[in-house]
Amino acid sequence: MKNVADQFLLFVVSKISLFGLLLALLACSSRGGDDLEYLAAKPGLSVEIIDTIRIDYLGNFTVHDIDPVGEHVLFMEHRGHGETIYVADFSGQVLYSYSKYLDTKDTYGKLKSTIKLLGENSFFVYGSQGLITYKLDGTLVSKIRPDDYSLPYGARIGMGSSLIPYQNKLLYPGQNNMPRDYFEPEFYEEVQFLTWLDPATGEIEKFNNLPDTSLLRSGKFYHSDATRPNAELVGNSIYVAYGIEPAIYEFSADPPYELRSSFTIDLPEYHYFEGASKYINDVHLFGNGITSGRITNILKVGEYWLVTYFPGYNATDRNGSFENKKPEVRDEFWQEMREKYKSKTIALNKEGKQVPLEFDEILQRRSMVNRNGRYFMVAPGDPEIEQDYFEIYELAIRSPE
Repeated sequence: MKNVADQFLLFVVSKISLFGLLLALLACSSRGGDDLEYLAAKPGLSVEIIDTIRIDYLGNFTVHDIDPVGEHVLFMEHRGHGETIYVADFSGQVLYSYSKYLDTKDTYGKLKSTIKLLGENSFFVYGSQGLITYKLDGTLVSKIRPDDYSLPYGARIGMGSSLIPYQNKLLYPGQNNMPRDYFEPEFYEEVQFLTWLDPATGEIEKFNNLPDTSLLRSGKFYHSDATRPNAELVGNSIYVAYGIEPAIYEFSADPPYELRSSFTIDLPEYHYFEGASKYINDVHLFGNGITSGRITNILKVGEYWLVTYFPGYNATDRNGSFENKKPEVRDEFWQEMREKYKSKTIALNKEGKQVPLEFDEILQRRSMVNRNGRYFMVAPGDPEIEQDYFEIYELAIRSPE
C-alpha cells in the first residue's frame, strides 16, 4: 500500500509542476516574444556607488574631466560674459582657478569640445584659436593653429562627451566638415564624423563617413542633431553610434579605418525621427531635434554595453509639440513632457539585446565615463534646491556570476 501511495503522490506532484510550468510559459507569452529573449539574456550588470568626491562650489558648474591617477577634477563655470576654469583634487580642495576666455592673451577663444586632462600635470583644449595645452596652474605650454585650421560644427560640452586618447592622439567625435548644404541628398554620403587631433604637432585628420547600411543613408532628410555621433575606443577599435540610429558600428582605429562589424541595439520604448522625404526648412523638420529619440552615450564594459538614450516622444505628443497653444497651455504641455520623457540607461549584450541591469533609476539619466579602468559619473543634483557643492560618484560595474 505504501508503494501505491508514494506513486500516487509523485503523479500528483508531477502534474502540479507541469501545470505551473505551463502557467509560467503562458504568462511570458502574454508579454510578447521580446520578454522571453530578455529573460533568457541573463546574466546582466549591476552598478553601485563605491566612493564619492565632494567639491564645495556654488554656481552653474560643468565637469569636464577627471583623472584618478593624479586625482584631479577639472570643471568650469560657463557664463554669457566669460568662463572660469577650476582644478580641484579628490579631497574637494580647489587648487587653481583662472580664465582663458576671449580677452586673455593666451586664450583658447571659444571651446569646441570638452577640455581633456593630459596625465597629471596638464590639459588640452580644442578651441577656436587652435590646439592648446596648458599646465594645471594655467601656464601656456603650446598653442598650434595650422594654416588650414577649420572648426567642427556644433560642440558638446561635458564629461560624457570627452576627447578619447589613442597613442599620441585624441579622438574628437562630431561633424567635422560641411561638404554641401543639408538639402542636398549627397550631404549624407560626404559628411564626416571623427577627427584625430595631435596636441604635440597640431596635425588634424578628418575621417569616417556614414556606412552604406546606415539608416541615415536612406535618401531621407534629417535635423542636424540626428547624426551627432557617440564614440567609444577599446583596443584598436572605434565604436560609433550615430545620433538617432539604434545601431553600433565598429571601425578600425588605424588607417584605412575599415568597418569591422555592426549590430542593431534593442532600445525599449524608443521613438526616433525616421526622416523626411523632402527637405523643409522649418520647425517641422528641425523641431524633431527636441522630440526625437537619440543616443547620448555608449560605454563598453567587458562583453556588455551600457547605452544612455533619450526615448523620444510618441506620435501623439510629437504632433502636440507642433500645435499652436496659448502661453499657459504651452508651458503646461512642455512641463508635462519633461516629466514624462527622461533619459535612461540600459545594459545590452554583444548582440545588442537588453539584459538585466541593477542600477538606481535616477542615476540612469547620467552618462558614465571610464578613466584608467575606473568608472565615474557626476551625481544628479536637486533642481528644486540650490546646493553649495556637487559630487562625483565612483562606480563599480559588475557582472553576476
